[in-house]
Amino acid sequence: MSPADKIELFGPAQPAVPRLRLPETDFTVHAVTEDVSTVFPPPLGLGSSWNPHLAFQVGAAVADEIRAAGAGPVREMPAPVPLEDPRLGRNEHRYAEDPLLCAKLAALHTAGLRGPDDEQLRTAPVMWWGENADTNPRESFNLRLTHEHQLTVYRACFELGGAVGAVLSLERFGRAPAMAAFLVSEVVRTWSGDNAVVWFEAKTPPARGAAVQTLRMDVDGFLGPWDVRAELAEGHRVGTVPNQRLSLAARRILTLRQRLGPGDETRVDRRAHRRLARQAARESIVLLRNDGLLPLLTSPGLRVAVLGPQGAELVEELEKRVDVVRHGTGADRVRLTAADTDVRLDIELEMTEWQPGRFTLQAGDLHMTAELQPDGTLLAGDVSAGVYLTMDRSDHGISTTTDRSRATPLRWETIVDGAAHAAELARNVDIVVLAVGDNPAADDNRGRLRKSMALPAQQHRLIREVRAANANSVLAVLSPQPYALAWEDDYVPAILWSVPSGRTTSAALVEILFGEQAPSGRLPQTWYRSDEDVTAEPDRDAVAGGWTYMYTDSKPLYPFGHGLTYTTFEYGQPRLSGTTLTDDQEIVISVPVRNTGFRECAEVVQLYTRQLDSAVPQPHKQLRDFQKITLAPQSSRTVHFLLRASDLAFWDVVDQRWVVETGTHEVCVGRSSDDFVGTATITVHGTTLRGRKLAEGGVRASTADLSAGVVVVDTDDRACPVMWPTRPGAWLGFLRCDTTGVRSWGWSRPTSATSPSLCTCTPTPWTAPCSPPSRSSRTHGPR
Repeated sequence: MSPADKIELFGPAQPAVPRLRLPETDFTVHAVTEDVSTVFPPPLGLGSSWNPHLAFQVGAAVADEIRAAGAGPVREMPAPVPLEDPRLGRNEHRYAEDPLLCAKLAALHTAGLRGPDDEQLRTAPVMWWGENADTNPRESFNLRLTHEHQLTVYRACFELGGAVGAVLSLERFGRAPAMAAFLVSEVVRTWSGDNAVVWFEAKTPPARGAAVQTLRMDVDGFLGPWDVRAELAEGHRVGTVPNQRLSLAARRILTLRQRLGPGDETRVDRRAHRRLARQAARESIVLLRNDGLLPLLTSPGLRVAVLGPQGAELVEELEKRVDVVRHGTGADRVRLTAADTDVRLDIELEMTEWQPGRFTLQAGDLHMTAELQPDGTLLAGDVSAGVYLTMDRSDHGISTTTDRSRATPLRWETIVDGAAHAAELARNVDIVVLAVGDNPAADDNRGRLRKSMALPAQQHRLIREVRAANANSVLAVLSPQPYALAWEDDYVPAILWSVPSGRTTSAALVEILFGEQAPSGRLPQTWYRSDEDVTAEPDRDAVAGGWTYMYTDSKPLYPFGHGLTYTTFEYGQPRLSGTTLTDDQEIVISVPVRNTGFRECAEVVQLYTRQLDSAVPQPHKQLRDFQKITLAPQSSRTVHFLLRASDLAFWDVVDQRWVVETGTHEVCVGRSSDDFVGTATITVHGTTLRGRKLAEGGVRASTADLSAGVVVVDTDDRACPVMWPTRPGAWLGFLRCDTTGVRSWGWSRPTSATSPSLCTCTPTPWTAPCSPPSRSSRTHGPR
């Protein structure tokens, strides 16, 4: 191919290559759910199933529907990064808070999307590191967590799942090219082979010269409204874009196109896919609490009320089984009036609070969102889009504005008390199903912190009023967010949770309510008792923030891995094939499990370890393996786990490598991360960690053990990322520091791209305060 032909392959619109029998192809990256008619649970729903094989089946079904639609083959993989801060939004796009559970689910989900034939791909799943992705490098950076929590999952997606490439955001990584270069060289190229394709995406055309500059990062293509052909042709003419580089990118692109092959006439078994979606929805439902109310007993004349903002689809499913079903949303009916005039919106609206201080207002075809202001008034309109309602003073006209300062503050008058009305309905039925949760469409804060983990006040009051009116109340929490449900756990007899995925979730939930199916989901994320259990500072890493079951010091309301079902299981004492481990050894842990109840149910047997003596902070406990088994009534089975020394390795920030430390570990088998039924102790013979001898040289800031308010920023030294404080009081913490022979030490700045850079801190063993340098030295920030 000529250089011009190769340059044509750098864009998303791929021209035909007749000699290779390749038709025109569109390499625009699409969401994995686009062109898919069957509604499957999102990644968090697959996470709560604790069933990697199910994730594979869902991926394969999605690939078949994409292929049958003849749609674009390049698909964005769900974000595989583990969840950390429980207040963050976009939970539904990630699988779990544990890296092992994430890795297993993400790898098999990706493998299903890719297909079983390496030479004939069903779709081309790619990792997408976008501007608003959950892996944003502007968040607090911790090198150890990067390796242990993120890169291990990425590796599984590429090596086991077969991801074929990655897309990097130019807007995002233009601020931190060292991180972009690291992801390309160490993640994509190392773990997926030389055929993986890397694209840079720009939302707007970047400055001239950006294409040639990013090409040096081993990029193979460019996406977005960015025509690079003229720039690359000019670069090739003057010698800044060598022909060898064009040939390498063209080979990768053409190899991927050959592996995708021509479109086929795949026949999709829609009925089978609907059954799979129902199974996935069923397995994703978690029974959090049950004092015996569930499963519900049906009888002639049974009266059920479905109350709450998430109940409409449940009503339709319940009406197939119950003669009398009543429905109330629990929302207030209100009238709106301008706060500073007598102008009134002369219609009644249904006012629903989805998040603290965030509402929807609806009347017929009129639909608005609203936000509570500090003075108690509302700003209404399409708040998520930045469009606000105004009421004209002169002629009572109603219009909209994008200028928030011109929006009319509104007060509301309650015409119908939604909670009181719902309580009245609850008094006259046998069973109440309370359906509460979050509505993503009403949230303009997606991807950022929630103000509180509590349910919004309107929904919490609804639960209290209904529970007082009828003790036979079941709470169904339908939301991707974890909530602090301490009051509900004390007073509501049964609580279930699921990530909503349309009517399929409602149908599966009704099956579980009436005992037609038994719940088998387990929590993929810790649920805390209150906001006080989570640090108020969002720019910490998981260790410093105390997030997830691995690092929290608080007693969770519902721990990671928790979930009940309609039987009981009895565990025997774990038996170990040995009590010592070295680098080349492994131990088999065997535990008998018996179904002591009277119906067939599934149990998730979980294996954890915790290191009892280490020179560095270690997780309180960490998931090492799990098995989801199904047992008939009164039957038993022995579950076997294989534990290798390498499973206990962690990233040593001092020596920059994976190590197995000499020490004692406790092996724990249980039903959740907070419910162990048997433990044993093993001795591991490995490495003695080396300390930091400060007199022998400097300490790179990026190798800190702990941090808060510190991020990765731009640098021209790929081997050593530059760290930057984002606020006063930001800090880095360094452990194992030997200060012998050191009188003082502090920040030093690089004098060249290759010179060593040292971290300046006061010589304390834990934390070191740092303050931003002057603006003139910002480009040479501390390392």
